[in-house]
Amino acid sequence: MEGSFERERERERVPPRDDLAAFLSFLDRVVAQNATQYVDTLVAILQEEERDIIREAVVNALKQLRDTAMPEKVAVLFRSPDLFLRNAAVSILASQWQTPLEILARSLKSEDKHVRKLALDTLYALNNPIAVDLIAVSLEDSDVNNVIAAVEYLTEREGYRYAERIAGILARAQDPFLIATCLEALGKIGNRYTAQVVREIFPEPAALPEYLLPSYLRFVAGRGDREDLPVILEIATRQGQVFYKEILDALRVFLQKNGEHLTPEDEKAIGAILRVMLGSAIPSPNKYEVLLLLVQMDRETALEDVRAFLGSGDPLLRLAALEAIGEYEMRECLPEVEKLLDTEEDEDVRQCALDVLERLGVGE
Repeated sequence: MEGSFERERERERVPPRDDLAAFLSFLDRVVAQNATQYVDTLVAILQEEERDIIREAVVNALKQLRDTAMPEKVAVLFRSPDLFLRNAAVSILASQWQTPLEILARSLKSEDKHVRKLALDTLYALNNPIAVDLIAVSLEDSDVNNVIAAVEYLTEREGYRYAERIAGILARAQDPFLIATCLEALGKIGNRYTAQVVREIFPEPAALPEYLLPSYLRFVAGRGDREDLPVILEIATRQGQVFYKEILDALRVFLQKNGEHLTPEDEKAIGAILRVMLGSAIPSPNKYEVLLLLVQMDRETALEDVRAFLGSGDPLLRLAALEAIGEYEMRECLPEVEKLLDTEEDEDVRQCALDVLERLGVGE
């Protein structure tokens, strides 16, 4: 009783919020002293107050307090109709590292799907390795949006041990967003077994609906497996003008992992796709990437492409050519670089050309 009486007296001494300076000074003292006896008061103020400056200051104070009893008191805000309060609850609990885990585990079992989602968001925001297993609980959530969030969060938190469960979800998924999320997740945290599961589920990936092709290509890019090259090339042939970014990402990873083991047929097929892209209307930054991939794959056959880019009217493409010349020591192109300097007006291109000449020892 005495402790309760003292806490009540302390609440009475909270400065009036109309005196903003005094109230903010009070919050500073609460934080400095870790005065956790004010947690109930501050949570009540959050629910009563309408002014953003007060609410944000209270949230900031609560985030800095350390009190094992706080999570239970803050989690009630998950059910608030006020979006600010719901987000505040996530922010405050996410600052508490390990103490909220018990209340969050219970919240994942709530009958309210929105409460479950807020608990899931908080577990992700904690960035605590211990929370990964709790996030995985939501893989069995009855709400598809919560399952999607759980898959995304496990991917971001490198939940490799849940890859096979995600593959199982993919096998029975009907929701297109869930299918896409699982595909992209398995590209990042999957293994050889899950990759085979994906290929069995989608035996003809090039025939997938357009809305799923980017996600399938991201799956392929995440893996970089040798057996996926025909799929990349087929999709590139059919949809290279639409999904050029995802195709380039997939080819870049493929070449990083398999570039030393390409057959002449592989090089010819990849080169043909890349040159089609060079001549297409894709944005200059992507053509920049295309050229560097061509040079990486086969320096000799890419010489003419590099020379053509040096004469481009687009300074970004001239920069791409210069980068390739410098990176792969294409000394055959040095006369063209020196000639470029006679007329080049773009300062970035000029400086890059000078750097290339210096790097390759011209004039030494």
